[in-house]
Amino acid sequence: MAVSLLIVSLCLIYFFCCMRLVMTGIVDYLMNNSAIRKRKKGMTFKEWFCYSRFRTEIPKYHIIFYCSVIIVYTVLFLFMIFLHLTNIISDFIAIRIIIVWCTIFFAFLYSAIFVGIHWTWTRINRKEKCHIRGIDKKVYREKMRKLNKEDNTENEM
Repeated sequence: MAVSLLIVSLCLIYFFCCMRLVMTGIVDYLMNNSAIRKRKKGMTFKEWFCYSRFRTEIPKYHIIFYCSVIIVYTVLFLFMIFLHLTNIISDFIAIRIIIVWCTIFFAFLYSAIFVGIHWTWTRINRKEKCHIRGIDKKVYREKMRKLNKEDNTENEM
């Protein structure tokens, strides 16, 4: 039982780290270091876990996928506990292998679709010419300017 729960937990941590790296890359690409530090100041665990302070930068489908993966692995963890307690299945090796391979495959697919496949590791920042698919920096800046103008006009009234 402990091995199965350990495998599910490690797969959750691995996928969790992969997804957070991609979302951190989006934030780093779109914002400068000073703005990131100001937003992170005083951040609670719930805001850190849910990326609630960076909702305008991170696309909604990333947040939905992030939350759904956490829910799926939690349900899978509880399901493995249920299977061990009821002894419905006697051999868990096949289930463990499927969980590990699916985790590795989907984490690689997620990273490859979003960042692309590179033979060398590239950091996503302003100095290198690396384009994040799905996010146009100019469109994002215009969107933020419009939002800031609207906030300023509402504050003046």
